[in-house]
Amino acid sequence: MTEKVLSVKELEEIIAAGVAAPSPDNNQPWLFDWDGHSLLLSLNLREALPSDVNHMFDLISAGAVIENMTLAAGEQGWKLEVEPLKEQPTHDMLPVARIGFEPGGLTDRLASLIPPRSTNRQLFSTKVLADSLVRELSDSVRDIPGVSVTWVVDPTKRGRLGRVIAVADRFRFEYPAFHAEIFRQLRFTREEVELSRDGLDYRTLALPPGSKSIIRALRSWRMMKTLNGLGLSRLLTMPTIWSVKRCGGLALLSVDAPSQEQFIFAGRAMERLWLAATRAGLSVHPLGSLPIFLAHEFILQGQKLTARHRSLARRLAGRLEELVPQIRGRTLVLVLRLGYAASTKVRSLRRPVESFFVNAS
Repeated sequence: MTEKVLSVKELEEIIAAGVAAPSPDNNQPWLFDWDGHSLLLSLNLREALPSDVNHMFDLISAGAVIENMTLAAGEQGWKLEVEPLKEQPTHDMLPVARIGFEPGGLTDRLASLIPPRSTNRQLFSTKVLADSLVRELSDSVRDIPGVSVTWVVDPTKRGRLGRVIAVADRFRFEYPAFHAEIFRQLRFTREEVELSRDGLDYRTLALPPGSKSIIRALRSWRMMKTLNGLGLSRLLTMPTIWSVKRCGGLALLSVDAPSQEQFIFAGRAMERLWLAATRAGLSVHPLGSLPIFLAHEFILQGQKLTARHRSLARRLAGRLEELVPQIRGRTLVLVLRLGYAASTKVRSLRRPVESFFVNAS
């Protein structure tokens, strides 16, 4: 019997599905190295965001890539064998997984949801998610080890949690390096979007008309710092409060421990839940400020924080545990805002598949 061999076309199609995954500010930090038998997935550390902690968000995105590839491979009769790696970075690369391909993959109805999945930052309907839908979404990730999904759908509790998240949002506006990363990732014109095919297309931010000029003016850290002293960072977080009020519920993803393997599992869970939500007709908007702010305090022991921000992070952690006791003793990695909304008209682009290969010519 002739042994089944993965073709180049199949490999490219599977990777194309993989890189349709979300990533922090659409930085697409993935690299692939194919040796003819297995695929090495690494993080491109040159694309890392300064605010990330131990590559947490990039590892989550790598997990989402692996989940998409698993789904796409199953459609072609292949099964992924994923070996997590624990290696040190080399040449601006961090190897995270060795992926093999074996015949016998199973189809999954979530595979067809990879192309339409997208981020929607608009205000959603206030219709609360039904209990049956919450259970269905939770069931989609129940077999992923170490990952828990905790739901906050009650409008009152959600409003209180929204204020906690909004306070964490200030973190990104009050540090020069983190402020700079916002503008590193923003693409203000269609020409910039088409040229880079990564980063955040300004049109996807769902901001009011006329906001572009104001945002551009805030590129200067000197001006930003001055205006922060007048309360601008607090004002900039108001959209978060409104967006959390205007949704159907929040899903808090947490892991047993802040390890590389657990972050990858969290990414797989995030992608499955997101795809299941898409199938249910829901819009999804990831909120990362609270997890990353807390990670700076509790994973990095506040190395990059001022004393004031360290104290603020601890207060927010206490408030989070009061509102969501199930999170106590766990590491929060992501908050997803879900609800019913009009479809997005503009979606973030992806770079060509060949650009992710280490040995691409």
